[in-house]
Amino acid sequence: DKPTVKRNSKIYINDATNGATQLKQFFDLTVPSGTPATAVLDSHVENCQNLEFILHTNVTVPSGSPAWTPIGTEGHCFAGNFHGDGYRIDGLDHSLFGHLCGNVYNLGVTGSFTSAGIADTGDGFVENCWINTTGTPASGVKAVFGNPYPTAEGYKRVNCYYPNTLTYNTTSDGHGLARPMPANDFYNGTVAYDLNGFYLFKRYNDHITHSGSPTESEYTYYAINKEDGTLTEPQTEHYTTNAEYCSSGYKSVYPKGGYVEERYGDGDFRYADGVIPESEDQRTLVDANGVSHFYPIWPDDYLYFGQMLTYNWNNQRPHEEVPSRIVKNSSRLPNTDESNRVYRAPAYYQSKSMDVAHFNPAVNLVAYSKPNGANDTDLKRAYPNMTAIDFCGHNDTDWTIGRASSASPTGVDLFYQPLLDDDGLQSITNRDETNNLLVYAPSAEVNAQTHGVLTGYFKDPAYAGSYHESPYRCVDISADASSVNGHLVQSNLTATNDHLLIDKEDFNCPISYKFDTGKRMWYQRTPDLFVDLTKGWETVSLPFKAELVSTQDKGEITHFYSKSPTVDGSEDGAKIGHEYWLRQYEGVASATSSIVTAAFNYPAAAGINKQVDNTFLWDYYYSKNGVSNNAGPDANADTYQTYYQASRNLEQYPLLATATPYIIGFPGKKYYEFDLSGEWTAKNTATPAPAKLVKQAISFVSDAGITIKVSDDELSAVSKNDYDFVPNYMSKKVEGFLMNTKGNSFDKTPDGGSSTVPFRPYFVATTGGSTPAPSHDATRSIHFDSSESSFAFGDDKDPSGDDFNEGELLFAVRKHTVVVTSTLRREAEVRIFGVSGQTIAAFTIQPDETIETPVHSSGVYIIRAAHGRYTKKITVR
Repeated sequence: DKPTVKRNSKIYINDATNGATQLKQFFDLTVPSGTPATAVLDSHVENCQNLEFILHTNVTVPSGSPAWTPIGTEGHCFAGNFHGDGYRIDGLDHSLFGHLCGNVYNLGVTGSFTSAGIADTGDGFVENCWINTTGTPASGVKAVFGNPYPTAEGYKRVNCYYPNTLTYNTTSDGHGLARPMPANDFYNGTVAYDLNGFYLFKRYNDHITHSGSPTESEYTYYAINKEDGTLTEPQTEHYTTNAEYCSSGYKSVYPKGGYVEERYGDGDFRYADGVIPESEDQRTLVDANGVSHFYPIWPDDYLYFGQMLTYNWNNQRPHEEVPSRIVKNSSRLPNTDESNRVYRAPAYYQSKSMDVAHFNPAVNLVAYSKPNGANDTDLKRAYPNMTAIDFCGHNDTDWTIGRASSASPTGVDLFYQPLLDDDGLQSITNRDETNNLLVYAPSAEVNAQTHGVLTGYFKDPAYAGSYHESPYRCVDISADASSVNGHLVQSNLTATNDHLLIDKEDFNCPISYKFDTGKRMWYQRTPDLFVDLTKGWETVSLPFKAELVSTQDKGEITHFYSKSPTVDGSEDGAKIGHEYWLRQYEGVASATSSIVTAAFNYPAAAGINKQVDNTFLWDYYYSKNGVSNNAGPDANADTYQTYYQASRNLEQYPLLATATPYIIGFPGKKYYEFDLSGEWTAKNTATPAPAKLVKQAISFVSDAGITIKVSDDELSAVSKNDYDFVPNYMSKKVEGFLMNTKGNSFDKTPDGGSSTVPFRPYFVATTGGSTPAPSHDATRSIHFDSSESSFAFGDDKDPSGDDFNEGELLFAVRKHTVVVTSTLRREAEVRIFGVSGQTIAAFTIQPDETIETPVHSSGVYIIRAAHGRYTKKITVR
């Protein structure tokens, strides 16, 4: 406390329990008291002026002790400089400072206070600080610095934060305001990253052109050689002037540089541990005159806050719930997984709108915190619904450069461009984000360490390794989908490996990319349902055109379309020659008060002439029919078998199109040799009969070298008659109509909506269609209808032909009862409607079954059955 001391003395606070009390006691030693007023310490440090207090640990004020008395009073404000250095003081029930006329930097304060947290009043300055309290803020109080003197000029709060769950006063007072942030942003590293204002301000200045104005502050620092980790020669740069962003750069405040440069410039940092070092510090430069100079190291010395972001998925590295002191080893940032430094990168969440994610050098990609047991549903949000993350930084400089010190800034939600901030990843793990996460990598020349980590972790199975080089074009289901952690895109927006889309996992492409020569996108689905006349339909929409649709045993399969061949060659004959159904929405066919019947028809002939060389059905079944394996009719007298004996040319065959919503049907056991369910056994062939096939998985495969477009731009609904059929690649809550579990209608979601399933389209009601539709509120489901034959594979499989009509549906009326009897060979769907259109009953009737339906009101009823092939009006008395 001697007046002759050349620079401010440093006082380090090391006591985790008594540190706050010791600070207050020290302050009391500098305040004059008595008559005449004197102080224990010299007037040179009266009210702690000309002193630097440096926090060296988190401090917790013991509970149960007397209420905290804020430091500083009117007339004796705290005039020192308090450096939190990323640590925090917990357990306060009042603000740390009552009257502040000094400066507070890089500090967190928590407790049960109803005041501002850092300081109540005064003309001091607070920068890079955060607060949180369990108390209810008092009326009129502003967060962090409650009510600076109205006569004070300039900013008093810069880059400070508090949870937006606290209702502090946000009326501007011309001194800047602490910024309310979602509580989740304290948990997921956002606030920790943003609090490093001195680091961010220098980083920003490194990316702009300076004017050379005399008001710009000159500073010197060391950088790190990336090749070997050594320090460069001292480098000199300039800070621009902007009080709203940072106090660094003001010559009147920091005549020898900025905050960090002056913290290191006098060399006192060497004695922070209480000992005189035996060797020279690496920050020391001795000039030709033997004078020592000290410069900080970039970025190590500019970072004060960090946060371990494991979300409890890593047992060795517990998650830090709030911003913390950044971890250093021997005053340097460690290059190990113990580093809690927070990086930032552009990220995308189910859309092409750019946002950000924060992470440590050992990256944990996390949607929610790890459950603490099977029944733990109290999960904390990290970064849910992430569908892409960009470690290359495409298009990430289109943001306002700073974060305004106001409650509701406009257009500055993200700040200090560029957004990408990554000095080299150590590792990466996708904990619970989508397995279809798109990951954009930097080039090896720009960031070799990150590039190596990403290419080593994000590996897709090679399509070539799952493809059978055979006439059948089979695609294995043995590809290890569990190894797919995401899909890598290189810095030139090219995918150099195949991308296997994982079913029921979110996919959204925010930045278009193309596949390298010979590489492609493919998708596999094991059907949940198999078509059985009017039920068993699924839906599908994909982000690529499917050049090939195939299975693991039966090989390539094709769908019916408007130019499919017919059994008798006539234009309106039963279609044959394909192995599954694909249907497009054509509009509303009819409607009642609660049911809409939508028309779904075959895709129209268009596009390519496709040659199909798959002869599996002939080789496996038909060639073995008859006596002594000679080709001939089987027990069903099929006439179309030879169609599958040789290659077929499909004229104008429409491939399953990109971003197009379809209903899709896969044949079940009722379709005999066409069965994909694994339930049908061949019986009408020569001995020994072909082995029963297992359930088939369906692979959809693109051409090589395709371009994947921005998903948001291509996902356009098919809009007809007040209803939109919406393509979809994601799981998201919608209010509309989703395919039901039977696969026979789209049923209305409950109030509040239901979650969709990725790669499965859905319906929503709209307005403005040309055909009137019933009230959307009244519509409960959307049923299927078709103007064409729906279920033909060959002539004996056509439900509209003699095969279906062997037998009939018989209708009878008894007293208040409708009786339906089936002598058909197949099951049939039956619906009974009242004359006003309401559904009285709906059921599936099996062959040789009779179902009686009680009807409580006399009147006229309509029975509609077998996909509309039976319609009868009856009167019940």
